[in-house]
Amino acid sequence: MSFDLLIHGFLTVIQPINFLWMAGGLLGGIFLGAVPGIGPGLGIILLTPLTFYSPPEAVFVMMIAMYCGGMCGGAISSILLRIPGHPSAAPTVFDGYPLAMKGQAGKAIGTSLFASGLGGIFGSLVLILVSTKLATVATKFTPAEYFALAVVGLTVIASVSGKSLGKGLVAAAIGLLIPTVGVDRITGVARFTFGFYSLYEGFHFGPVLVGIFAISEVIRRSGGFTSVEIVAKKIKATFPSWLEFKELWGCILRSSIIGTFIGILPAVGGTTAGFISYGEAVRWSKNPEKFGTGALEGIAAPEAANNAAAPGALVPLLALGIPGSGYTALILAAFMLHGLRPGPLLFVEQPKLVYTIFVGVLFANLLILLLGPWLANIFARVIDIPYSILMPFIIIFSIVGAYAIRKSHFDLWVMFIFGIVGYIMNHYDYPLMPLVLGVVLGDMAEMSLRRALLITGGSFWAVISRPITAGLLIAAVIALILPPLITYVKRKRCMATEAMGKTGM
Repeated sequence: MSFDLLIHGFLTVIQPINFLWMAGGLLGGIFLGAVPGIGPGLGIILLTPLTFYSPPEAVFVMMIAMYCGGMCGGAISSILLRIPGHPSAAPTVFDGYPLAMKGQAGKAIGTSLFASGLGGIFGSLVLILVSTKLATVATKFTPAEYFALAVVGLTVIASVSGKSLGKGLVAAAIGLLIPTVGVDRITGVARFTFGFYSLYEGFHFGPVLVGIFAISEVIRRSGGFTSVEIVAKKIKATFPSWLEFKELWGCILRSSIIGTFIGILPAVGGTTAGFISYGEAVRWSKNPEKFGTGALEGIAAPEAANNAAAPGALVPLLALGIPGSGYTALILAAFMLHGLRPGPLLFVEQPKLVYTIFVGVLFANLLILLLGPWLANIFARVIDIPYSILMPFIIIFSIVGAYAIRKSHFDLWVMFIFGIVGYIMNHYDYPLMPLVLGVVLGDMAEMSLRRALLITGGSFWAVISRPITAGLLIAAVIALILPPLITYVKRKRCMATEAMGKTGM
């Protein structure tokens, strides 16, 4: 890291024209991220050809600010409409929407923006300080390590199954089966298609998530508008109080670390980071029973993680020329359009541009913190709209979001079918989180394991004995065993204390 280049980047970013480009990109990204199925990718695509004759510094600062803004904007529709703005915001639904229904939409959005800003700042500092070193670590990840990472995520199922582990496992099994539909990407064999050509491409998890969350809620509420929950009319967006922050800081820090690390790994992204962080928040919480009812930790954890993953995804892009996510792949295309090739040579040939991007990412996340309460107050007004008026817009957004992903009418049927599935699961108290975890991580676990076995000639021991893989699998076992063990020890101590108290009496 060069302090001279860092100062140059700072002076470049605070130039009025560059700062305005950054602020505009950030606000545009938040707006696009809040619209289900759109996301900041559309903004980056539309702006790429228009910026060909603009200075590279302004162009990339704006694009990356739009990327960061879009990642935090997705939480807004998750909280207000129960529709994730993008897949990374799906875990925020579980506690953000219930908190909004309690009349605390402003608190929910304020907490999400607060955690987003802090997570993004953490990821930005990591990007600035150790980007090249971490990029080399990411290159050591083979399919075996990706399999172990997915296993770590799937161990969370026990923690998020609610009161019934059996129902949680059933939901997880359904989720794990969903990615198996379609043409096998390794052998080319069609699986569970039953002769329907529309099933050959499989189920995209976007329409599945929209159906599970949004359409199921519409079905639940369509029984009569008079039964809709009454929420407070005077909404004031607030960041967490000092006492709340003292309870949240550990969760935000842990989630930021998870998000940054996972963001660095190519093709994993903020969705996986958000779900793993949410699960870890449940696992280590003192009050895990509050999750799913409006817990602030349940909002802060995924938002800190997926916004830390955004700067994290820039690490392999800038240091190695490998995009860490779909959005950074679009930014890579913009680099190439301007005649630039990210990678080790970029730090030598264009060091000022690299450090301008570093500072731009940091400033964009600082702006999220500064503008957070104002933005939350604006968006929180949506909750004032009667549900009888809001419901048609939710359906329209759901249809647009599901269709926009692959431009497929089949995805609309998928959305409605899984809406019915989600409604039935809610009605019979089956938890949705294990199902969603299975959908998100199941494909990654299966494909990574099979590729690893192909590489090792079918030797499972060779897969799990790799140092990083073994470390992750051991961590998964510990994470699975330790929380119930701690609970058991605490229960025994309480029983012993009560017994001593009775003896003393």
